[in-house]
Amino acid sequence: MVEYEANGTDARSVDYARLVALLIEATKEQQKTIEKLEGQIVELQKTVGRM
Repeated sequence: MVEYEANGTDARSVDYARLVALLIEATKEQQKTIEKLEGQIVELQKTVGRM
């Protein structure tokens, strides 16, 4: 995603199209985690409500 100068340390450019694709996939994965955690919260609230 990052193109470097010949010295291998100085960044020359960023391929934003590839970066956007990576960020979209990361957001999808994060959303799955959020939904899973929300489900766990609901279940815990049900458990606490029964006590």
